Amino acid sequence: MTRPNWNELFVETTLLFAKRSSCLKSQQAALLVKDNRIISFGINGSPAGHINCSEHSEAICGKDSNGSCFLGIHAEQNAIGYAARNGINTNDCVVYCTQSPCISCAKLVVAAGIKEFYYISYYRLDDGIKFLEQAGVSIKRIKNDS
Repeated sequence: MTRPNWNELFVETTLLFAKRSSCLKSQQAALLVKDNRIISFGINGSPAGHINCSEHSEAICGKDSNGSCFLGIHAEQNAIGYAARNGINTNDCVVYCTQSPCISCAKLVVAAGIKEFYYISYYRLDDGIKFLEQAGVSIKRIKNDS
């Protein structure tokens, strides 16, 4: 048996959490890690307790003015939001995420004091990557070997 390194472990865990997403369009997850401990995680989807497209249809969530899911909360937003609601310090954390961040999530990452952002695949726009780079947050694409 080969023992995975921390990055491998967190990538696999992120992919596993993504399977819990209620979104039919895209299954995403984010982990907040501090001192090699998961302190929070988030998956994309509608707010807890609301209708979601996996139980109904993608049309039930509606579209916002950008054509994105109206009820959809991004994985990073859910992870940081959970930490905030529960008094969990996110300063100097590391994020492992299934995708690079959108611009809104990148701004939230900076505001939360996160120092590193690892992602598995690219989001369709690179504004979030550029914002994190400009803000001094280390951002790296991480390979998924599975």
